[in-house]
Amino acid sequence: MQQPRLSHTIVAAAILITVAGMSAPASPWINTGVPNDAFWITKAFHDRTYDMVVAGDSRVLKGISPRAMEKVLEGVTIFNYGFDHNAYTQVYLSATESLVDQRSQRKAILLGISPQSLTQEAAQRNGFLALRESDRFKRFKMRYVQPYLNFFEPYNLYQIFEIVRGIPPVLYYQHHTPDGWVASHKEPEDPFYQIRRYQGRFDNNQVSPMLTQQLLDYVRRWRKAGIDVFAMRLPTSPAMLALENSQSGFDQERFVAEVEKAGATWIELEQTGYHSYDGSHLRKDAAIELSIQIARKLESRIVTDRQQAKSGRNAHMQ
Repeated sequence: MQQPRLSHTIVAAAILITVAGMSAPASPWINTGVPNDAFWITKAFHDRTYDMVVAGDSRVLKGISPRAMEKVLEGVTIFNYGFDHNAYTQVYLSATESLVDQRSQRKAILLGISPQSLTQEAAQRNGFLALRESDRFKRFKMRYVQPYLNFFEPYNLYQIFEIVRGIPPVLYYQHHTPDGWVASHKEPEDPFYQIRRYQGRFDNNQVSPMLTQQLLDYVRRWRKAGIDVFAMRLPTSPAMLALENSQSGFDQERFVAEVEKAGATWIELEQTGYHSYDGSHLRKDAAIELSIQIARKLESRIVTDRQQAKSGRNAHMQ
């Protein structure tokens, strides 16, 4: 008697779990492309190398499409190594360097600078650090198991209450690409969402001279190793730009002078001419447009480097 009862219980439980999972409200995060958890853990422990690595925080993560850049910079391999709430710590800078193909004739690092990426708070708590501290079991779970567990995620009660009250859901669309870019947008858009989140963020958390100096030291190190270094401040909304300029302690004019003295080339970009869906990050189409513009600014330098390398090889052969 016990065997049939056990079988019936298992079947009933499976039916209830299936019904519960299928009737759960849709997640506000619409993730496509590479599975979300696998994307992050693979990126944090990435071991391939490229001609060019793009470094920075979530503005780089969501704002730079390597594929769009590669269409302009033909033959140049590029990887987006941006992370949420990231900072230019020593461990991150070293990891960025390790992804550059040292055999390349056009090896380069492209730095996306934001005031937040040079603060101590971001250095102590950021997406890259959290992932790198994962143990082996967690890495395995994120890479191979977690994509199959999303069906069993708990109900979001806050979301259920909003649905009952007739409030339209906020949906975040994120497409994770193998080259490290996350193409994203939000519906409905909220151009002041990140502005509200940034209020007070720079209180007792100004741009750190120590982190800035550390970044400059790495720029000098990379240049001595023959790596071209480019730096830029990524576009954002006018309100965010004003907030950062007035509250973060970031002196862009001084920083540009220092990073260029260290050997980098500063790329001047239109700071507010691209569509942001949340007051900080660029919508997918704007990110592609920006990536193409950056690649065009780099194209003459990349072509020059290629010609010099080719001339050197020809002279050696003669």
